Amino acid sequence: MRPMLLGVAAAAAAVLIAPRPAAAQQADVPALIQLVQEQPAGMDRATWKDRRRDAARKLGASGDKRAVPVLIELVETETFDIIGEIAIEGLGNLGDAAAIEPLQRVAADPARDRSQRDLAKKALARLGAKPDDGVGSAG
Repeated sequence: MRPMLLGVAAAAAAVLIAPRPAAAQQADVPALIQLVQEQPAGMDRATWKDRRRDAARKLGASGDKRAVPVLIELVETETFDIIGEIAIEGLGNLGDAAAIEPLQRVAADPARDRSQRDLAKKALARLGAKPDDGVGSAG
């Protein structure tokens, strides 16, 4: 019975000392931003694109406002890659009002994929804003 108790105690200790995901991600925000913005030397483009998408996901879940401008830039420049959608969702998660106008532009842009427009509308709802609050409406 004693070995079983040790196993349970070890598992409980591991849970208690494991870092919280948001805290761990927040500490990595500068490195994640750098990875999104610049392809590391020696890393092939396909690998970088995968890691860049993962970094954008982590930034969107980090709760760190330093991620907002980077994600806005992705939303504005990455119109055909899935990373644009990842950034849209991340901006909705981060809850920063600076994201409202870029998200409204996406929601109103008929040149964007429907999935991106729909995600932008959902992100705006999370931010307490409407897709059509004065952006993209021609009188």
